[in-house]
Amino acid sequence: TLTIMKISKLLSAALIAASSLSFSSCSNGNDAQDSYNAIVFVNYEGINEGYHVFKYTEPNKDESINILSQVNFNDTPPALGTRVIGVFNVPYNIQIQNNMTLDCVGIGKLNASGTLTSETFSGGVSFGAQFYLTSVSRAGDYIDITGLASAEKSKMRLVADASTMQNEKPTLYLIYELEAPETIGNGQYFASFDISQITQNPMYTGFTLIINNSNSNGVSNFDFSL
Repeated sequence: TLTIMKISKLLSAALIAASSLSFSSCSNGNDAQDSYNAIVFVNYEGINEGYHVFKYTEPNKDESINILSQVNFNDTPPALGTRVIGVFNVPYNIQIQNNMTLDCVGIGKLNASGTLTSETFSGGVSFGAQFYLTSVSRAGDYIDITGLASAEKSKMRLVADASTMQNEKPTLYLIYELEAPETIGNGQYFASFDISQITQNPMYTGFTLIINNSNSNGVSNFDFSL
């Protein structure tokens, strides 16, 4: 079965409007009351028999499935393998199978993405600004993050403490940097980072992710097992 974030149609529209993402339009969604809209992190995999293909991995799982949908991209479609946010209309009480067709509400670019890097923090870690975290999860080779923040004049990256990379469970830090304090905002923020150098290495049994989280008034530690 497919476990994804359920949101109402109204909330979905409000979330898209409040975010700084640029969403591409899709085919007309299903307006019936027996379905819901779901926001998911997916990888764009190209076109197959007239349908755009998106690879989805459930949070805390490694197996993935393909979602098929029709999309009218505002610009050129993303490069193959690009991670994006998808909003799909999902029927209730149905088991989602691989290569099932779902109505699409919108496809958007991430506010932040990239690959895990490593640094030596000899003088301590500088987190930058606090980030208002609303969710964090591992999905296959990715860490997916949602929150409330400004995407203007800001950047986010995921950094490993180089001194812990020989441990079975290295330590990772989320760094959120603002160019100026006045850029702090409360728009929806979506970020995803490739951590395959950890998930695909058998020497690692997990990792700890540390976030300077204004939603908990301080630093939050999240332990993940592989």
